[in-house]
Amino acid sequence: MSISDGGATANPVTDPERLQALREADLLDTLPEESFELPSEKTPRIGHSVVERRSAQAAARFSSVSSIRWNSRIFWRTCRIFSRVFGLTPAVVRNVTERKEAEAREHQLFRETLAREQAEEAQERIRAILESITDAFFALDEKWCFTYVNAEAEALLDRSREELLGKNIWELYPASAQRAFYPQYHRAVQEKVAVEFEEYSPGPDRWLRVRLYPYKEGLTVYLSDVTERKRMKQALHRSEERFRNIVENMGEAIIITDLEERVLYANQRVEEIFGYRPDELYGKIASEVLMSPEERAAQKKRQKRRTQGIAERYEVHHWRKDGTRIWVEIDGAPFRNTDDEITGTVGVVRDITTRKQAEEALRESERQHRLLFEGNPLPMWAFDPETLRFLGVNEAAVLHYGYSREEFLSMTIRDIRAKEDLPELEQVLRGGLDDGHTDIVRHRTKDGREIRALVTGSTRGLGRTIAAWLVREGAQVVVSGREEAAVRAATDELRALGGEVLGIAADLARPDEAHR
Repeated sequence: MSISDGGATANPVTDPERLQALREADLLDTLPEESFELPSEKTPRIGHSVVERRSAQAAARFSSVSSIRWNSRIFWRTCRIFSRVFGLTPAVVRNVTERKEAEAREHQLFRETLAREQAEEAQERIRAILESITDAFFALDEKWCFTYVNAEAEALLDRSREELLGKNIWELYPASAQRAFYPQYHRAVQEKVAVEFEEYSPGPDRWLRVRLYPYKEGLTVYLSDVTERKRMKQALHRSEERFRNIVENMGEAIIITDLEERVLYANQRVEEIFGYRPDELYGKIASEVLMSPEERAAQKKRQKRRTQGIAERYEVHHWRKDGTRIWVEIDGAPFRNTDDEITGTVGVVRDITTRKQAEEALRESERQHRLLFEGNPLPMWAFDPETLRFLGVNEAAVLHYGYSREEFLSMTIRDIRAKEDLPELEQVLRGGLDDGHTDIVRHRTKDGREIRALVTGSTRGLGRTIAAWLVREGAQVVVSGREEAAVRAATDELRALGGEVLGIAADLARPDEAHR
């Protein structure tokens, strides 16, 4: 062991020059154990340790450990220093290199063992984590061979660890090399980037979500089975396509708006009804484009009812792009999102302009027809062929028979026929009434007067059979004792007078019942 600046001696030394020579030669490193004395002025430094200067009376003993490099090797030595005697400092130096090296090897072995155990514990923790995750996980080396496979990967890839470890992935699953897996795996390795994608795997016959993470020695792969989600997404897409095809080909226009009435969707039928292309309406306030200012106030109330979850059908005027005013019928309803929240309105719109025009024409026709019915100078009425109840009478019938209109409507045909003729009436009814039926009958007025009348009728009506009769009193016809030709002539005359009016009477008789 070096003393002071690395010097040592083999024998007790009193000559400072010899001590210096031995120190420079560093011969003390070759000695197993020697004792020597140093001059008192040399005692402050021993090897690389600082020894406090002690007084002459100090009897304490000091020791030091230091090292020296010799021929690229480090040697260790100990030095024990005793109290100064007669101006010299006694010291004992030992070579402890082998012991120190053994200790170093022991320490190194301990550190390596500890590091290995820690690494194994870390690997075990990582392995436990990888085995517990729900994703399939495996690792590939630079040659695309499996180096690790967790239990989920075994199940997903339908092979055991023994079948996978050390095997090339492209050789085990050649069909996957023809799909996105091959280029994406290579891209992750070559560009050193994380990659994520979804692809169908013909091997396990599943759709997989793939996440790739390159590392120094290869590639780690996480796989998730998304087959069910993919199938649901595809089914939803097909359903949406079918719905879109249905909506686009419907005879009605479909308009979806948000809560502010801005148009979010319109099908192609909208253009046919209103003249606007769907894209011309997107983002526009529907009522501002299609309605007059007078009608918008009512629309705001309807819109408020939609936000309250109320659906309704209504008819309203709209305006076409060319300025034409049309009638539309709208089935309006709240539009809800997937959370069942009302986010807007949906309207199914039908162009009813033609129907409205027909209804108006019918009302005008009915008004004219009613004038013909009410203003006809001959008595006319309509009745139900099954119950014989009067459904309607004109003013001439009221005047000729003496019954008020209300009284007529509470009576039946039997009430104005002569009692002797009722069996004949029942027989006629059993045989059924023919359209254009004509007969000569006896009627009784309210005051009991009997009149003979020639009657002809029509059996038609709105939605059900209604008989209408046109009556001409027999006084002008001569009945019994007249030739048949005369009766025929009178019948033709009556039909000529009645003609179309009979059908009108049938249509106008209690139209509220005729529609039921």
